[in-house]
This record gives sequence, structure tokens and C-alpha cells, in this order.
Amino acid sequence: MLGQTASGEHKVLRIRHHIYHQFVEVFTLADGHWSEATGPPNTIRTDRQHSAVVNGVAYFLVDPILDLHAADSMASFDLATEQWSLTLLRGPLSSEAVTNRRSPRWHGRLRGVTLDVLDGHLMVIHHNDEELTLDLWFRLDNSGAAADDDDEARWCRRYAIRYYAVFHLFYEDEVEPLCVLDDDRGRVVLWVWRHGRRDAVLWVYDPTCDAAVDVVEIANCVDVAVCTRGTLSLGSSPRGTGAPH
Repeated sequence: MLGQTASGEHKVLRIRHHIYHQFVEVFTLADGHWSEATGPPNTIRTDRQHSAVVNGVAYFLVDPILDLHAADSMASFDLATEQWSLTLLRGPLSSEAVTNRRSPRWHGRLRGVTLDVLDGHLMVIHHNDEELTLDLWFRLDNSGAAADDDDEARWCRRYAIRYYAVFHLFYEDEVEPLCVLDDDRGRVVLWVWRHGRRDAVLWVYDPTCDAAVDVVEIANCVDVAVCTRGTLSLGSSPRGTGAPH
């Protein structure tokens, strides 16, 4: 995982697995130096969909197999200090359970809980099979500090996208929100994987009318990312067609 500290220093976080142990190493790009760090306080999920970096802090969902009630809770690693927070950051589902003093129906809520960064905020994406919506929860207090303020984490469900608006088969498709458009409608760009992540469709969802428009469909796609620096002109395509390749 590649991340950047608040001071602009770039670091790579590497986590190796051995049975139930996880070993952490940090590589600093500026001096080409590897250093060892302590392991996470809980067993974490390290694949891309279950981790994210925002404001110099790397977040990882806790493995729900070992801790069911922490299914959307996160361990956090400060890239500047190279230290793990001693407490977990509660996600929106477990925070809701604590606030309402009730136990959520975890087995119905575990499906499709992933992490991402959107519009500069840490985000939890939840396939809400109870309400048949794709819920995008934004953390409102991105202070950049490691999550020792567990009880102060505030979440807002900014989007509740109905399955029928973007999914072909909601039990098969996977969704990666890419960006929020800079307009007065708050439209969000979604990358929807299909057919076991072989094909994908780029959608633009408009919450004002609860509908999505498909922009392009790409077969045999491997990955997708958003370019945040510089501009790309379709008219300057090397083949002169203006079409993506």
C-alpha cells in the first residue's frame, strides 16, 4: 500500500501473513529505507477493497471471521509515526448499534462491506440487503490523526443508491465509487464490475432523480483508477480517434 504523510513524505506499507500473525514493514521512498513496525492490534484484511489511505492514515477492516461484532470496524496505522492506534475506529454499522443500544442483524449486514476514499473522506461502502440499497457512508471528522477518538467518529450516509438503479444482478456485481462530480446535483461516478470482474460499466448516478446513466462498457478490464494530477485530452489520443484504449 502506497500512502503519503501530512508532510508530503511517501511511504509503502507492506504486511506479510503467517498463519494468524501479521508482520509489518514500512519503506520510505525518500531514503530507500525499510523499517519494521509492530503488528496490528487485531487481525486485519489487507486486500485493496478492505483498506484505504486518507490524510496520512491507513485504515484496514478487521477480519470479521475472528471478531464478528467488529465487522465494519477498522485498525488504523499512522504513516508519519509508523504506529498503530491502540483502539479500533468503529464503522457506521457498529456505531449505529452502540448509539441505538441494540445489536444489529450482523449476518444480514456483513455482505459487501468495503472501504474507499471519496471526495477526500474515508468511506464505508455497504451492500444493504435489508433495504436493497448501496449505502455510501462518509466519515465526517477526517482529522488525519490515528483513530484514538473511536467514540467521536461520526458517519453520514450521503448516498443510498437503490440496487435497481445501477445493478444488473445485484448479487453478482461489485461497485467502486470513483469520484463525486463538481456540480450542484452531487452526482457520483461508479465503476460497476460484472461477470466475475471480467467486464465493467462506468455509471454516473444522479441522486436528485435516483437514476444512473451508463457512459461506457469495457470488456476484459483488469483495473480502474482516477487520475488526480494533470489533464488528459481525448483529442490528443496518439491514434487521433479520441477513443479510450
